[in-house]
Amino acid sequence: MKRFIIFTLIATLLIGVFPPAVSAKATYVTVKQVALKQSASTKAKTLVTIPKGKVVTHLSDKGSWSNVQYGKQKGYVAKRDIKKQTAAPKPAAGTLPAPSYAYTQFASYKGGSVISIYGKSYKIDPPLLPFFKKNVATLQTIFGLPIISGNTVTGYKELKFDLRGPKAAQIQIDATAASRIHTFVVPIDAFPNLPVTITAAAPVRQLATYGARPYEKGFYGESDLRLNGTFRQVDLTGRATLTGKATIDRLVLRMGDLYPSAHSYTADVQINGTITHLESLYRDAQVTLGKTTVVRNLKGVDANQLLDGQFGLIRGTRPQATLVRGRWMNDPERRISSWTEMMANRTIDDKTLRQWFTQLGLKHVTDDALPSYRLAFETNAKATNTRIEMGTLESWQRLILDVNASLGTTTYDHPFVLANDNDILVRHDRPLRDLKTDRTDLYQYELIGLIGPTGQFEQIAFKRTHSNPKLHQFGTLDSQMILEPYEAPGLYRHVSIQNGKRHIVSVEVADVDGRLGIVKVNGQPLHAFQKPAPKVEVKLSSGYIFIRSSDQAWLQHAQQFKTGGTYDEPTQLAVGNVSDAGDWNKGTYLAAGSYGLSKGKSIRIQAYGYKDVLVRIP
Repeated sequence: MKRFIIFTLIATLLIGVFPPAVSAKATYVTVKQVALKQSASTKAKTLVTIPKGKVVTHLSDKGSWSNVQYGKQKGYVAKRDIKKQTAAPKPAAGTLPAPSYAYTQFASYKGGSVISIYGKSYKIDPPLLPFFKKNVATLQTIFGLPIISGNTVTGYKELKFDLRGPKAAQIQIDATAASRIHTFVVPIDAFPNLPVTITAAAPVRQLATYGARPYEKGFYGESDLRLNGTFRQVDLTGRATLTGKATIDRLVLRMGDLYPSAHSYTADVQINGTITHLESLYRDAQVTLGKTTVVRNLKGVDANQLLDGQFGLIRGTRPQATLVRGRWMNDPERRISSWTEMMANRTIDDKTLRQWFTQLGLKHVTDDALPSYRLAFETNAKATNTRIEMGTLESWQRLILDVNASLGTTTYDHPFVLANDNDILVRHDRPLRDLKTDRTDLYQYELIGLIGPTGQFEQIAFKRTHSNPKLHQFGTLDSQMILEPYEAPGLYRHVSIQNGKRHIVSVEVADVDGRLGIVKVNGQPLHAFQKPAPKVEVKLSSGYIFIRSSDQAWLQHAQQFKTGGTYDEPTQLAVGNVSDAGDWNKGTYLAAGSYGLSKGKSIRIQAYGYKDVLVRIP
């Protein structure tokens, strides 16, 4: 026994004096673009060009050369061209901005080591190849903002999948892709009832979802997004059931940024794991938490909003499983839940609604406005993409006050009118996308409706969608396919309440060539909104088209352009600073994605209050 103890002590001392050999491999970063040589000589064959800032594995040194490995390739680079990586970059604090979604570049991948972007071939950086090859079914059609060095794609600022086929719904993210691709954007309703599964081998910086345009309930059915791994931030922008075993630092409910899907207010979070921060940028968010979902912090929603029931806001299930959980409904809320379900399935009369208001003790109810109240509450209960949560006493009282305020307003706002097409467009505002700014939520609670000549609402909706921010002759609120929303000639009022501010515009409707159409806006004839257009310049560069004019008033009213016939879908313009604009960044300009455009092609630019301007791309 003594011999064994003594021998053990000697061995321990030897290990302390002579520590075990450490692998010579270490992580280095290229300080500039370098050539990976086959041997330690400037005359040796170049195996691959490594962009600046790329990680290589250091194997050994040979004179002024270092033997390194880049991806699967080994070779030599000059010592002075690499430096040792000290520490991994820390993730950004706080909420990451939403991806831009629009103005991305189209690309296709069919296997191999080459990707086609707008028809031009680029090499894929070797470390990224395993990700592309493993997900070839998913990456056949993609949109995004690639990071390109020379003729090589080294990563993506945003990578938006266009899933086509069941095999594309399985996405594997390896460590290199997680570090090289800043934001993954995934459709959540690409296929009926088909789950999209994302498995991450390393922490993913940002994963965002998007839905198609809002559709009626049941068109696509429920959509599942299954997450496995660790995610710095997950953004939900449409209805989805979130499952899987994952750790999420921040779950952001954007719910309607740019692509709201049906039931855009609903999220079913059944993650088996911990969500450190649950943040809602949408006041009407409805979230259900699973039994094994742990939420540690809330932002944008408080404990008083945590309700149970079909028409509640947020629900926690088992107290021991969730650190944040809600309360049960009180008596008025249970009645409201029952009545809302009743209105969703059948029509009620004004008398019944008046009785409900009396039971709830609601104030400022006028009998003359009962038809408009009933239309508002029934429309909302039956709605899908434009529905707001009406689960509390306060929400019912607010809707009554909003209807009263809308019916009693006769002071008109400045209208934004496009009157140069067969389709007259009237708006309360001029919405422009920003290429750089985080768009939080343009789909907040908003009353938007049409008051007819009788003084009552004829159409009403809540929350903006792709179609209902437009108030125009062909399709007022629900769909661009609805013709002639005006049932009789007379004076109509278009009302919008957004962020507590009321906007109202009047339109006079009369017989025009045998059909009802707009003849005046705010008492002015349509030709008053057709001022001559100024001289306009356009420039095509790197996936964008840029538009500018010395006439700042026109530039502040420009909205969109068309490339083909009258009925082609227009391309919306955006503001922002793009490096490829060059000297144009010294002034003000507008931009849009250039997909489908080429030199010599003409575009027709439309601005509110002006005639269209036809410009040929130089």
